[in-house]
Amino acid sequence: MNRQTEVETYDLKSFGKKPDMLFRLRSDDEPARVLSTQDGLFVECKPVDARHPAGGDYCDAGLIRFVAGAYAWAMQDALMVGYVRDQRTIQKHLCAAIETRPELCVIEAAASLPDAGAAAGPETEALYVSIHRRPFPWIGDKGPACPIEVYHSWLQAN
Repeated sequence: MNRQTEVETYDLKSFGKKPDMLFRLRSDDEPARVLSTQDGLFVECKPVDARHPAGGDYCDAGLIRFVAGAYAWAMQDALMVGYVRDQRTIQKHLCAAIETRPELCVIEAAASLPDAGAAAGPETEALYVSIHRRPFPWIGDKGPACPIEVYHSWLQAN
């Protein structure tokens, strides 16, 4: 696991984007499938509370990075972690925030995963996933980028 590793954007024009965490999915002696900097689980973490509503930093400065190709542009999955400091929930607060933002290119709105409630507890909600179209092309004229599934995990940070 790496914290705030610098990676490049989908068009390779901007270097220095720093997801909060990056879990590498291959060892250094395995061949890279796309770019070694893009082969991993990218995680972006944001606070969620009265001062930081779900539609603020979480969507507008976090989730949008996966949709726009700043992070995880070569991957099909990513993870958003919300640190909740009050009683906000994904169902009540995040779902509405995602659905009202056309720039998030929603294909499927955030929904809880089947059986995800079994993993929920007093400190965490059930895992949700949303699917987003990405409005950029792959490098090297490889066609449009595939959609990305973003998993949402909200943890109580009281």
